Amino acid sequence: MAARIVFLNGTPSVGKSSTARALQQRLAEPHFYLGLDEFRRGYLDRHWLADHGTDRRKGPMDLDQPELHALHDHGCYDLTVDTSQTSVEQVVDRILPVLDDPPRPAAFDRLRRIREESANR
Repeated sequence: MAARIVFLNGTPSVGKSSTARALQQRLAEPHFYLGLDEFRRGYLDRHWLADHGTDRRKGPMDLDQPELHALHDHGCYDLTVDTSQTSVEQVVDRILPVLDDPPRPAAFDRLRRIREESANR
């Protein structure tokens, strides 16, 4: 059975969780939502706390400029939205058509190809 992954990438506190929940409400089939904070709860505290700057239990985190730029350096997305200028509902309205008719090749396929080409050099 094929699975679909909707990967919402962005800096902390830009609305990824709100968008994911709104998207779940609008999709006909069930989708499981797992945010990075919940994923990281699977680590032991000694690993979580040892990781530089990702301890969200203390509140929103700031990214240094190099970390902020690294977040999007790969440049491969199926859709880009500016959540500072767009409501959650408008973002979901833009995501749904992309899910129904994804670009070919998809961002994950383009990233895989870049990685393979880089490994072969």
